[in-house]
Amino acid sequence: NGKTEMIHLGILDQDGSMQSEQLIHNLMKTEGIKVFYADNTKKGKYAAQKALLNGQIEGLLTIRAGYGTALSDNQGRVLHYESTSSALSAQGVREIIAGEVTSQKCRERAVVIAENKEKRKLNETEKQHLEDLIAEQEETSKYIYSSDNAASSAKQGMLNARNKTDADMNALNKFFEENHD
Repeated sequence: NGKTEMIHLGILDQDGSMQSEQLIHNLMKTEGIKVFYADNTKKGKYAAQKALLNGQIEGLLTIRAGYGTALSDNQGRVLHYESTSSALSAQGVREIIAGEVTSQKCRERAVVIAENKEKRKLNETEKQHLEDLIAEQEETSKYIYSSDNAASSAKQGMLNARNKTDADMNALNKFFEENHD
């Protein structure tokens, strides 16, 4: 029919870190997903659970406290996803979330790689420059897959995250070339 099916996803951010905000921003930009943000208050949590039970949202992603540090420390279990929708839809959302988290981990790792190669900590200006290079590479990168339905969004999310990962590595190489000419 040419119309994209939407998966309605509730998000409850209990972390409030820059990384959790970036994850939410990336999910909001994802084709096929409509995000409903719930405040991290008792009332917000109740409203999110009620929306899930009433079918207003198909799933609820809770970003638990510690998500921001878990990306670099490889701590586990800081994301929780509840679903009332079909197994296919739930799997699709999980894959999209996993793709975005993988992309974020690669960005964090790019800084670590740069610091190890330079044998020193990057200053804030250098970190921002690396982030700008990554954003530029992602912006100019062509996505290798698109879909018109929610079920295919899982594959799209993972392939787009892989594309972002490739862009991150290209930006890292460009960063080293610029700093060693």
